Amino acid sequence: MSTPDPASAASPDLAAPRAAATEPAPPAEDGPVARAIDVADASRVRRAPRYGRFGFLGFLLGALLSLALTFVPVGGADLPRGTLFLLLLLALGTGGVFAGLTWALVADRRSLRRRGRG
Repeated sequence: MSTPDPASAASPDLAAPRAAATEPAPPAEDGPVARAIDVADASRVRRAPRYGRFGFLGFLLGALLSLALTFVPVGGADLPRGTLFLLLLLALGTGGVFAGLTWALVADRRSLRRRGRG
């Protein structure tokens, strides 16, 4: 008395491969390939500003301004330069981010207005 193979007895799919998996995919058509840059009309492509980049640029400008203001002599400042820089960075960096995002929003609205006219 022979015992059946446990792999083939437990699952018939493991013993024989599926027919769909062995069929080759249909060949791709050898026609011309259209690229998006060739098909798209340049006058209708909208270039929206990247808000993250504008915010980051505003933060960098705020950081540079706070660094410059740290070394400006102040009359009766009891703060060490490091603490003064961090306080200015907190204020001017946040203001720079908001200014950069506002600038991006204005540029985005202006591009939408121009697109509507054209």
